[in-house]
Amino acid sequence: MRTQCLTATLAIILLVSHAQGAVNVGFRDDGTGHYPKAEPVTTWQDAQDDKPAVNITWKTKLPSWGNASPVPVGDAIFVCAEPFTLICLDAATGAIRWQATNDYATAKSFAARLADAGKEPDSGNLNEDLANIMGDDDTSMNVGESGDDLQAMSAELKPKEPPPTETLPAKHGSTGYSSSTPVSDGKHVWAVFGNGVAAAYKLTGERLWIREIERPTHGHGHSASPRLVGGLLIVSVVNVHGLDPLTGEERWKAKSGARFGSPVVTKIADTICLVTPNGEIIEAKTGRVATTGMKGLTYNGPVVADGIAVFFNQGEASAYRLPTSLQGTPKAEQIWKVPVPNERMYASPLVTGGRVYCLGQNGTLTALDLKTGEITYKEKAGTSGTCYSSIAAAGDQLIMASEGGSVIFVNPGDTLDVTARNKIEKLRSTPVLDGKRLYLRTMNHLYCIAADK
Repeated sequence: MRTQCLTATLAIILLVSHAQGAVNVGFRDDGTGHYPKAEPVTTWQDAQDDKPAVNITWKTKLPSWGNASPVPVGDAIFVCAEPFTLICLDAATGAIRWQATNDYATAKSFAARLADAGKEPDSGNLNEDLANIMGDDDTSMNVGESGDDLQAMSAELKPKEPPPTETLPAKHGSTGYSSSTPVSDGKHVWAVFGNGVAAAYKLTGERLWIREIERPTHGHGHSASPRLVGGLLIVSVVNVHGLDPLTGEERWKAKSGARFGSPVVTKIADTICLVTPNGEIIEAKTGRVATTGMKGLTYNGPVVADGIAVFFNQGEASAYRLPTSLQGTPKAEQIWKVPVPNERMYASPLVTGGRVYCLGQNGTLTALDLKTGEITYKEKAGTSGTCYSSIAAAGDQLIMASEGGSVIFVNPGDTLDVTARNKIEKLRSTPVLDGKRLYLRTMNHLYCIAADK
């Protein structure tokens, strides 16, 4: 039986960010990592020998590993898998509904079919006659609704290796090509991969468009996630691109630099802006680079709160007061710079209660005052393995994860207060919350964690 992702009508996640004034859900939800209404359980146990699982609603085997965070959208949830696969699952059961490949060959084939249908890829009318444009050879695939179907169809579902004639951008073994988290407006979903290809889909799996944006040049892989801002899809590869979400047409391109982290969104006066990991402030509507010169980030993304942008690098954190206007020649003023642990900062920081929290590669949690940079504490959090996952906040609790499978809950405050410790499979993605559910994308599975009924 073929099933499709139903357009969410009962429980679309409509997250309104103060800064963006836009509806979207993607990396770290609205980009801040905050889930103020989330009420997850803080302990769980996977099935072991003759012991049943505790507080695990479902666990779905995925066709390959991936670092992108899951994205819950109504009754569906989206994840990515190596090398270039977008997967839609049923949020109630964990069953895989459909998956789609996003490689160079697919992008070229889609463009060719548009040309055969008498349409240019950037015509602005790709939603018209979409059923006629898309033929039976489209690489979107629907699968059965039972989680067991994945095992039965494992050979069919295994992502195809790129043809040997394709020259792919270089990447690190831990980064891969599926580290960018998708983004959704509740009706569509957009994904970007480490080959520089971006694509848009309806929740039912129909592809709206697919195209190569530009080839990543970092050399260690691409992981910056897309964002919906001011009616545009923002994609960062080497430069920052503003695309029409429904056609993929480029509206603007802003010069930047290849970074692992994702831009964050803020508002300066009445203008929605992007603060990039490369240290620019870019007007989201026009792509104008308003100012440069803030500290560039090596591995993670910046965080913005109360008009202050904070950049965490190995050994040093710095903060800039953003300009209050973009008229003339605006400039961000550095207000503090402090030494922090000499660890790579893969995780993006989080601001809560007037403090900035950042987790270093080796598990050192640093808490400092947002306005002054004064260090509250620098302590080992007791994680195992490299800390790639960014911090999430469920209400008043901070959630942190590490590659070794540690998932811990921490109370923000004057001292390091770990309230719960859990162990799960190896993972590099960031924890995601949806009401009373916690989603964890490990190397092999997607877990839905919630209190047993």
